[in-house]
Amino acid sequence: MTEPAESNALETEHAYRLSVSNRAFEFAMEQLKESYPKSEIETWERQRAEAVAWSDDPSVLTPWIDVAAQTRGIPRDEFLARTLDKVHKFAYASAYLVGMRQGIEDAIAQAQTPGAVAAIAIDYTLPEAE
Repeated sequence: MTEPAESNALETEHAYRLSVSNRAFEFAMEQLKESYPKSEIETWERQRAEAVAWSDDPSVLTPWIDVAAQTRGIPRDEFLARTLDKVHKFAYASAYLVGMRQGIEDAIAQAQTPGAVAAIAIDYTLPEAE
């Protein structure tokens, strides 16, 4: 049977390592967006929606993208292709990081001693892009 002091130490280490993991995860997620201003990030869902719709049907209207592409001085289809590429890369990276975070959370919950919890690696490094 686990002693109360051991149980408390284990619960404390679980909570601490989960907190460390969550902070590291948030930092990694923020790194995905660091080169973009907040106001541009707020347009990402609109850009994503138009680019995905365009990939399904190239004749679909893309009013936001049309203005942005024209203002930037590049063809609409090029802007849409670049946007779609970024959408896929961000989706992959964020899914990868979420999967890592959930795996670390599972490992922390399953660890039975404070030492085992402390030994769990918390590293949110993305694999190199191919």
